Amino acid sequence: MSTSELECRWHFAPTAGGQDQGPNEAMSELFKKDPFESLVRESIQNSLDAVQDKDRPVHVVFRWKRLIGSNHPGLFALQDHFRACVSFWNSQSAKDKFDPMIRYIEENSIGGVYYLEVSDSNTSGMDYKPNDRQCPFYSFVRSAGNSSKAMNSAGGSYGFGKAAYFNVSKIRTVLVSTQTPAGKNFFEGVSSICTHELDGEKRSHVGYYDNNNGEPVSDIERIPKRFRREEPGTSVCIVGVDQNEGYDDVVRAVLLHFWLSILEGKLIVTIKRSSDNQLFKDNDNLEINQETLDGLIETIFPDTQDKKRGHANPRPYYEAVKDADKDKFHIFIQQYLTNLGKVRFYVKRDKQASDRISYMRSPRMLVCNKPNSTGYGFYGVFICDDERGNEILRHTENPSHSEWDWKNCQKNNQYEGKEALAEMWEFIDQSLLKIFSSNGATFLNIAGLDEFLFIPTSFEENDDYNTEALTGAPTGQVQEEGTSSTTEVSDPKPFSAPAPEEKTSTGHVLVNYRSTAENAELGELYSGHTTKPVKKTGGGEPSSKLPGSPHQENEERGKLGTYAYPIEVNYRSFAQVEEGIIYHVIIIHSEIEVEDGQVVIFTGGEQDDERISVIDSSIGSVIDNTVYGLKLHPGKNTLKIRLADDMKHAIKLEAYENK
Repeated sequence: MSTSELECRWHFAPTAGGQDQGPNEAMSELFKKDPFESLVRESIQNSLDAVQDKDRPVHVVFRWKRLIGSNHPGLFALQDHFRACVSFWNSQSAKDKFDPMIRYIEENSIGGVYYLEVSDSNTSGMDYKPNDRQCPFYSFVRSAGNSSKAMNSAGGSYGFGKAAYFNVSKIRTVLVSTQTPAGKNFFEGVSSICTHELDGEKRSHVGYYDNNNGEPVSDIERIPKRFRREEPGTSVCIVGVDQNEGYDDVVRAVLLHFWLSILEGKLIVTIKRSSDNQLFKDNDNLEINQETLDGLIETIFPDTQDKKRGHANPRPYYEAVKDADKDKFHIFIQQYLTNLGKVRFYVKRDKQASDRISYMRSPRMLVCNKPNSTGYGFYGVFICDDERGNEILRHTENPSHSEWDWKNCQKNNQYEGKEALAEMWEFIDQSLLKIFSSNGATFLNIAGLDEFLFIPTSFEENDDYNTEALTGAPTGQVQEEGTSSTTEVSDPKPFSAPAPEEKTSTGHVLVNYRSTAENAELGELYSGHTTKPVKKTGGGEPSSKLPGSPHQENEERGKLGTYAYPIEVNYRSFAQVEEGIIYHVIIIHSEIEVEDGQVVIFTGGEQDDERISVIDSSIGSVIDNTVYGLKLHPGKNTLKIRLADDMKHAIKLEAYENK
């Protein structure tokens, strides 16, 4: 018996009734525009989701191979079913779809039909259990609209991604071979066409190619030799892809969508051309890994800008991450958010930039690239690393995994998704404000807001900190790409601090409180994506938005949200020098326990108050001039901050306006 086919043939199950499937398959439209790009996204995402050893990279190989029709008569008997589809529907749409498939097999079966094999290693393969509709092999090969991915961070959730494989095939056919770490092997082909009639029986629109009476082959000796796996992982052979068809598209798509996975050592991709004169052999191997990534991106994407309509150039985003914190033009911010957990934001400052942000989550695959209307001049990369955050974002994705929108969530998850995305946008907005803090921002002193403002304070007498006077003179020059006026600072000289004043200053700390919108007496409901104050739930005048506080949004009464209200605290502040670095120490006396507070730092000047970015804080996290996540205990609390200009200031809080 020949090992080429081992008596495999097609099984299209008889169907007695029910709804017929016509020639047009709706889910294919999701991936029709850029078929090879969609294939790369879906296949590599599946491989990353199935990683076996997280300490080693997943290896995905794309290679073109050829099948000789005489060696696989059972496989190419598929054309009989194509003819039956045309006859059953007797429509122009059926002829338009299946006549080219018939001709393709007739013209190429003797000389050979090419297929594209997508295989992976360091993955878990796909297990199969009869009658288990949640096992991976069943979900991938034998169902539609069902995903078996249980991981919160898994890339796919709809189960429609397999349509990307069929869209590349000229005969809508794939052959799947897999091996699990336990050494179990499974093989089966699948073709998705339409309802048809053959041999006097109406047949299903999906057929299976095997030698096991319509069930996956589990005996490795009965799997055609060409398709046997030698190590754990999965091989998907897409039948009907011309020799090296889509090669350039595959290379570009790998770099466009998975550069971060490759950069972080989580993925290696090899792309192998097939040779005309070497049947079943490959040459021109291209390997994309950590070492080759930089050169390939520069070669294939020579332009340093991404300005075409849509997103077509990963280079500036790649450079934003690769060169993070290298200089003042490459900024990296990391923070822990309430809903999304640990997130990262990389920014590359560039006057010519189109102000676009690439959004990614755990699989390190590009989900979407969206323009930002700020006009700052930057490229950004947002990444969510948290398992819980990834689960929320996964629920907000559409079937093609190309957008985040809370409306994509199931109804019971919509509010959670909406709140998480609002939190993400707020974080990005505040981060950009921090980075570009001098771009036209001015600050106003508003009468009547004293009860909400920090007042410049005296030094505290008994707080065990050494103080030093600092002298400096403004140069009057503005840095070409900087965020503030430059200042020449002389060597600090010790001095004796003046006697402290008798009374302390009174200020307020903004406290976040989780409750429902019915509890309006606790404060305003904060969430959303806006920079303008809005009316309270139930009407009334807009409330003043404290600088740095979460955004306000109208919500239905009774919905869970985050409230904020000011509590009164006493505080004092002073500056000190540690190893040549200037710190400002704020001693806060609170009467209550505070789990989640925030303070907004301003500095007092001779003419106007100034916002200077806080670059380090002993408590919480910082964005721009705001310190978040303060945990205060009753009594004395010490907050030590470092300002970006490394100068001594009187610390205060003011209201401000962006112009």
